[in-house]
This record gives sequence, structure tokens and C-alpha cells, in this order.
Amino acid sequence: MPTVHCSNRDCQAPNDLGDRLCKTCRTPLLKRYLWAVGDWIKAYQPGELLLERYLLVRPQVLLDTTPALGVEGPEEIPAHILPYQKLLPFRLNVPEVYDYFPSWDEEKDLSVWLLDYGPVALDEAGEPVHEQLLPSLGEMWEHACPLQQLTWLWQMIRLWQPLQRQGVVSSLLEFDWLRVQGPQVLLQQLKLDEHQFYEMKYLAGVWEPLLTNAHPAIADFCQTLWKKLKQGKIPHADHLLRVLDTGIQSLAEQYDFSYTVFALTDGGPSRDHNEDACFPVSETPIEGQQLANTMTLICDGVGGQEGGEIASQWVIEHLPVRVISKIQKQMNEPEQIRTFIQHLKEDIQEVNEQLNRRNDREERTERERMGTTLVMALADFQQFFLANVGDSRCYWLTADSCKQVTVDDDVASREVRLGLMLYRHAVELPRSGALTQAVGLGPSAQLHPIIQRLIVPTDCLFLLCSDGFCDYNRVEQYWQDDFLPVLQGDRPVAEAVPRLIELANQVNGHDNVSVALIHCQISPSVPTPTQAEKAAAEAEINDPEGDSPEEDFTGDTELGLKAIAYPDFSQRPVSKPKETEPEHPIPQQDPKESLASRPFDTQPPLPPEEIPLNPPLDPPTIMAEQLNKTHRSRSLAAKFLTLSKTSQLLIAGGMVIIIATLTVAMLNLSQGNGEQNQPSSSLIDLSVGHG
Repeated sequence: MPTVHCSNRDCQAPNDLGDRLCKTCRTPLLKRYLWAVGDWIKAYQPGELLLERYLLVRPQVLLDTTPALGVEGPEEIPAHILPYQKLLPFRLNVPEVYDYFPSWDEEKDLSVWLLDYGPVALDEAGEPVHEQLLPSLGEMWEHACPLQQLTWLWQMIRLWQPLQRQGVVSSLLEFDWLRVQGPQVLLQQLKLDEHQFYEMKYLAGVWEPLLTNAHPAIADFCQTLWKKLKQGKIPHADHLLRVLDTGIQSLAEQYDFSYTVFALTDGGPSRDHNEDACFPVSETPIEGQQLANTMTLICDGVGGQEGGEIASQWVIEHLPVRVISKIQKQMNEPEQIRTFIQHLKEDIQEVNEQLNRRNDREERTERERMGTTLVMALADFQQFFLANVGDSRCYWLTADSCKQVTVDDDVASREVRLGLMLYRHAVELPRSGALTQAVGLGPSAQLHPIIQRLIVPTDCLFLLCSDGFCDYNRVEQYWQDDFLPVLQGDRPVAEAVPRLIELANQVNGHDNVSVALIHCQISPSVPTPTQAEKAAAEAEINDPEGDSPEEDFTGDTELGLKAIAYPDFSQRPVSKPKETEPEHPIPQQDPKESLASRPFDTQPPLPPEEIPLNPPLDPPTIMAEQLNKTHRSRSLAAKFLTLSKTSQLLIAGGMVIIIATLTVAMLNLSQGNGEQNQPSSSLIDLSVGHG
């Protein structure tokens, strides 16, 4: 009979696989099911135990029977594992490497790595519901609402450039690897690219089952999008991201969004004062839709006696005022959103600068300097903005998923992103939890707040908390027992938050604790018949044929989204578009042909989601200048190749004549100088040395 040990390090008692609670300490059992990648795993049969720890329950699916223990990890991270490490900021959509077994045969690649997707759906026997841990995107697509469908597409394109930089963008072209975990698309694994010339049109073949079978409310939009991809009229990821962003914005206008916010903080049973602080400070939950009345902050002070308390309170008193004063009534345009994100970053840095100067005035040094962590959330209809500094966290919880969104600014996460260690190994370091940055500890030039923008397509909870609550995997352990009742309507937010504070004091109790819940509820607002008729009539006038091949997404504020303006939520049949050109599965032609694609100028995507490392791993200035020179030379070469053969010959001939003339002139000049002056010995030595 297989057993799983309690994840509580002070207990670790063995339990049956079907048990929900530990028989000894009554802690909810954390069952980590992992996906194995590598040929070596095929040599084992279900029921076998690998390395006296991992139970193979089905092909490529293993259970960690001792989840409280760390892992040793390899001495050096292999090249094919590095992309997972570098993509840690995109943990919502990319799995994390849990453990790695190097090959014992130098001539054969028998290595195996285990991928962690977080908590997965389990049946009554405690085993995964889905054969491959997560359902496929194709399986879930037809059951999803139109807003969820567009959001899944948006998430994939948001990943395009980060994956491309790590040489694994072809992972998005493996349809069977596109999995769903709650509201997120999650890649089952990563694939190293075979070349560097992957284009947007490759997606036409991959996305065909999705775009040609979209929800009726967005069917016309998706069919047009599919055709443009096939024709190569959307050649860049930033353009496609902008198109999807506008489609989501237009569709979201037909939904009602309601946010309920409640935050509390407590000193805990073992501390004599509370260095945490939270916002808003209210005895009852606050409801709203827009940024100003959905702002939520959690701060966990650090440094010196009472220093952390001063820092956290300072941020709570000054940051919300600054942010709210710059909030616009509407943020639908790309430039408005980019400006808001930039202001948010500047506000955090300004508050940091004020605290840093105070530390300097009071001559605080090293650990005496006062600072604070920060995690902040703001919701604006379907948009959710998140900023964090330090190790206070945000979790995204739905009826069937529990995902950590933020990345801690600590030593363990830094080692992972630098590609030096696996996370489960790094957290075992003596100072793995030491912060690499916090608000107030240094000048703003050295502070890099991580700011994210998410799309919320379904009912969910966002949990903001200090480490007094989330330490020891408490969120994953108590997710189903203490968060699902809120989503199911069985427990109001006003009751849930005090209950979570009490739970943290019972199961942790080593620190101050702060908890904030943001409950998002979404429902479609079906348009009136008059509105629907008006929209249908307008669409008929503008496009009487119902399908204009010349219609493009560029240069139009509506971006061809008339079909979304007043969607019909009835289930009318969806027909495939007529085949007017060859299909675009992943092309087999020479990848270099992609260089001939015409340039396509668009506005920047929304927003540039490059999450910095602290300190940023930017190339030195000299290296950057060399890269710029190389880029400019390649640009000139590319322009030369686009000219006609006649023009190329004329230019080449002219260059030969110019070079010959200059050579003759320089020879004459050198002969004249040589008769007048003899070179010094140092210059002679130098020329010989270079030769």
C-alpha cells in the first residue's frame, strides 16, 4: 500500500494515499504529483519507487512521497533545464523544475527531470483526475466562456517574446502541450528551438481548432484573426497582442465585474509588536469595480527595533494617496495603461527614496536600516495590476487551481533565476530567505519593483499575504478547506479573513501575519434586443458580404471587432471559413526565408512584461554598444539585399572605384611622409606586435 508522508516538517508521519488529513497532526496532506520528462522514466513500471522517494503512479506521473524534504539537485544546471529557471517570473504559464536526475551513462542521455504544476485536481482516492495531470486546451476550449477563450490566446502571445529569448518559443507550437489550469494556459513542458526564425503565421495551423470553433459571441472575430494569421498579415507578437487586448476590452464591456476587498493584520502569538501593516483599514469589506476602491496593500516591516513598523506604516500612509491621485477614470487605451504602470513604478520608488533618506539622516546602517516588503493589487474591470517588492506574496485561487503569482525577492529565487540551483535545493540554503531588495533599504536606482498586468476572465480570489501566513506551504495545504467555501458562496469574505488570521496563528505562529482577500465575481450582461439589432444593422451596412478579405486590424480603433460590440450569447452554429489560400501548418521551408518578411510597424504591446532581476543582469555598456553596431550593420545588409540586382551592381561598382581611389591617395601620402619623418621605435614595436 503506497503512503505519503505529512508535509509538516515537525510531523512527517506516513499516511494512506486516500487520506485528506494527516492521521497524527491533522494537517491537510500536500500531494505533489509531478510530470517526468526523459526516456529513462520509460524503463520503470507503475508502482515502483524511484530514488526511494518518487512513486510512479502512471506513465510519466510520479508522486513525491516525502514532500517536506528538499532536493539535492545537480551540481551544474544542464543547458536544457536553464530556460525553466530563467522563466520563473512566468510561473503562471511555465512549470518549475522540481528535481533532476543526471544520466549515469556518459554515452547515452538517460537524464530525467520532474516538473511541478502546483496542486492538481484529485479524485476521492487521492489520485489525479486527468491522465496527464492537467486537461488539454482543446478539451477545455469548447466549454469556456468567450472572455476566457480570448484570455487564453492573450496569455500565449504574452509568452511569445520571453520564450523566444530563451530559445524555446517552439513550445507554443506543440498543440498537445497546451494545458489548462484554471484560468491559465500552462505549457506541459518546454522544447528547445531548432532555429531562430519562428513566425506568427506558424500559429495559424496550431490555433485552427480553436479559432474556427470559438464561442458564437466571438466567432467572427476569431475567424478573421485566423485568416490574417494564415495570410501573414500579423507578423509580430506585439501586433497580435494588441489585437487580442482590444478584443478583450471590447468583450469585457458586456460583463459586470464586482470586487470585494477585505484586509486584516495581527501581531501573532510570539511577537511583542506588529511590524506588518495593511490597506484598506476597514472593519467591513469594501466593494467596487475600479482602481480607486479596489486598491489593496500588504507590508511586512524589516530592520531594527521598531524600524520595520515605521517603514510599513509609512508606505501605507503615503503610497495609496500618491497612486489614487494619478488614477484616470478610464484606462482602455494602451498609452493610458503604460502611463499608469510607469506612474505606479515611480510612486513606489519615490516612497522608497523618502524612507532611504530618513535612514541616512538617522545614520542607520546595515540591519538597523528600516524597510518593508510590499505587495499591492488594483483591479479595473477585467484588468488586474499587481506590484511587489520583497517576499510578501499574491496567490490566484479558483475552483480548481491555486497558483502563486509573485516571485520572492530573496536569495533562493535569485539563485534559480541565475540558473545556479533548483528552487527546492535553493530553499535549503542557510540564508535562502534573506531579502535581495525591500522598500527603503537603498536608493531608488537600485530598487526594481515587479509590476504585472493580468486579465481576469472568471470568478476567483486573490490572496495577498505576508510570510507569516504563506510560510511552510500553508496556502497550498488549506486551499480547498478555507478558500473554496468563499468561491462557492458558503463563507463571506468578512468571515473568511479573520478565520485565516486565526489559522496562521495556530499552524505557524512564528511571525506577524497579514491577510487580504480580493473576491472577483463576473457575470455577462446580455444586451437588450434594441442594442443587438442596432449592432447587427451596423455590421450589415459596413460589411454587407459578411466577410471582407481586405479588412485588416491595423489603423482602426475597433480593430475589426464589430461582432464583439454587442455579442449574442445564444448558441448559434459556427461555420468554418472558406479555404481561400493554402493552410499554414508549421512550414518546412528554409527558415532564412522569413528574413524577407516586410517590416510591420505597430504600437508597443500592452504592457512590456519584462520582470527584472535584482540586480538586473544587463550587459555592460561596451557590450551593448557592440551589439547595437552589429544590429545596425545587419540592418544595412538587409536593406542592400532588398534592392534589385542592377542597383546592387551599380552600388558595388561605385564602392570599388571609391576604395581604389582612396587606396592610391593613401599610398601617395605615405610615401611623401616617409621621406620626411622616420617612425619612432615604440611605434615600430607596436606594429610588429600587432602583426
